[in-house]
Amino acid sequence: MPDCKNTTSYHEWHPFFFFFAFDRRRDRMQAGRGDTDGARETLYPIRFLRYWFMEHLLRREFRIQERPLDVCEVGVGGGHLLAFVNQASAVAPARLPVWVKRWDAVSKGIEMPKLEAIGYGDCIEVNIEQSTPPLPRQYDVLILLHILEHLHLPELAMDKLLRFVKPGGLVIGGGPTIPDFLRPLRERQLRKEAESFGHVSVISAQRLKRFAMERQMGIDLLTGAYMIRATGSFIENSRAWLRLNLILGACTRGWLGEIYWALRKPSYTDVGSA
Repeated sequence: MPDCKNTTSYHEWHPFFFFFAFDRRRDRMQAGRGDTDGARETLYPIRFLRYWFMEHLLRREFRIQERPLDVCEVGVGGGHLLAFVNQASAVAPARLPVWVKRWDAVSKGIEMPKLEAIGYGDCIEVNIEQSTPPLPRQYDVLILLHILEHLHLPELAMDKLLRFVKPGGLVIGGGPTIPDFLRPLRERQLRKEAESFGHVSVISAQRLKRFAMERQMGIDLLTGAYMIRATGSFIENSRAWLRLNLILGACTRGWLGEIYWALRKPSYTDVGSA
């Protein structure tokens, strides 16, 4: 049976009542069915939890490091995460919050002018399943948001990228999940039906734990995000609805919906450098 226990303090992480990033979205990015454009606007869309979790984890890491962060985001798409972070921090276009030193991008497809206008630094176009990205530095935080489910060999891709994370640095991300015992069946189904760059893998909570344990990484956070989704509905204007989903997601992590996580690289060894 699922429980409400987490790898960090329940009171520190759940039920995530601090919704500053949602309230500070100046342009009210819209949460639609499957995208963020042209759909009904809501104040607290479940879909935007993906960006909100990352923003919260990044701010927390800044407080831990006590200096601006070097960040690398893999699979940036249209740059919605950095746009969300910038809106929450009320920064000017093409600028970064004071707690971010640089924010680089790695992606299979790069829209350079669009990403530069948002504030991305170095933008490297590469298929991480086929080759190791030629990154020029190590980073405090590596972001893998809704990207691992698109990879046939997510652990191998993560190992390639870990060499670019500083000792003691953080790898954060999230995506859809189901219980681990259903993973093989679901992956066979996904790979049979997948279109170009569709979902082909399932990242369960147990799979992430195994990955972390085998590489001696710490787990700063591993939590579910929601149980019930009503995208674009008026109920997504309610903070109480968002809080309820976060509490239920925390209590049933890895069973339904999505999971979000933060894994910390050991400080005493450069894991993945071989």
